[in-house]
Amino acid sequence: MAASPGKPAQTPTAEGGTRFFLGSLGGSLGSADIALGDLIEQTKDAVLLIDTEKVIRYWNQGAEALFQYTRDEVLGRRIGFLLPPDLIEAGELDWIQSRIVDEGCLCNFITRRVRKDGGERWVSLTRSVLHDTRGGVIGSTAVFRDITDERRIQEELSRARGMAIVGEMSVTLAHEIKNHLAGIYTAIQILSRGLEPGDVRRDVFDEVAREVKRLDETARDLLRFAQPAPLQRTPIELSGWLQTLVVSLSMLPEVQMHQFEFDVPGDLVVPIDVDRMGQALNNLILNAAQAMERHGRILISASRVPGGIEIRVADTGSGIASSLLGAIFQPFYTTKSQGTGLGLSIARKNVEAHGGTIEVESEVGRGSRFTIRLPIVR
Repeated sequence: MAASPGKPAQTPTAEGGTRFFLGSLGGSLGSADIALGDLIEQTKDAVLLIDTEKVIRYWNQGAEALFQYTRDEVLGRRIGFLLPPDLIEAGELDWIQSRIVDEGCLCNFITRRVRKDGGERWVSLTRSVLHDTRGGVIGSTAVFRDITDERRIQEELSRARGMAIVGEMSVTLAHEIKNHLAGIYTAIQILSRGLEPGDVRRDVFDEVAREVKRLDETARDLLRFAQPAPLQRTPIELSGWLQTLVVSLSMLPEVQMHQFEFDVPGDLVVPIDVDRMGQALNNLILNAAQAMERHGRILISASRVPGGIEIRVADTGSGIASSLLGAIFQPFYTTKSQGTGLGLSIARKNVEAHGGTIEVESEVGRGSRFTIRLPIVR
């Protein structure tokens, strides 16, 4: 491209990448090409210019902020390092390239990209073919807008709506079940009274009674999930309280076979609703115990963190596949042969009632760790 009068010819250097790609615009706009370059450089969206070999030729400040790589770290690299492994395997990059070649543009495509620290972000991607002054294709532009927070809010709203519907159904169902179960259990007790010891029918009635009690507990879980009691906070010395919880659970066969370790400061006091937080911790401890075959280890720890308290329950069990982690807090989801699938849902609901959060980290074959974070309430 011929240089403008009084201006040196522009070359495709790393620092002058913007002017190289936008030079065709600036020829007739005087010094406006500089202002346009500055505008792209300082926009909050990540803007990339990619040549026909999928090599990054320009990387603005927004890209540095979003992806955490400096310009010097990425110029000259192929674009594929920003994609998560599953999307690389799925061929997303080739699909995008094919789409923009056929249609000239791919607008507002929702996908994921990987930052330098390994974290994933949800982004809205717009890719457009870039032409030179003669109409030849010299590459493409890529504009990434971080929508991670917006997506999280949408998911939370969707979950809240779903939980409200489930809650309404659960109340009706639980009351209906409990009314009938009470009558069945009473009838079983009456029928079994006149049987002689050793009568095989007694074993049958006992088994029916056990199943009725299990169904009754399911109904109770439904009511706990749908109609939790109002929050009543009491300052609790955490170390002693947690150990008391474990003692109360240690009578259960699935718990007593495991070893417990505690790492909780003795002076850690937290204002909690004892019943509801106890229910949450009970569910996490039972979940940990049931995740291990035998002679496992459960570590219960707590510590102060900026702005609050963390309580952690870790086990040495079989772990949870990454594909399942997003579903384990959903109501009625369970991988066990018994249980209602409400334990973790109730735990999260009770923790969130305290203004806290609950998260899980897990590795198949090495165990899981649930972390409760509670804000400091004065």
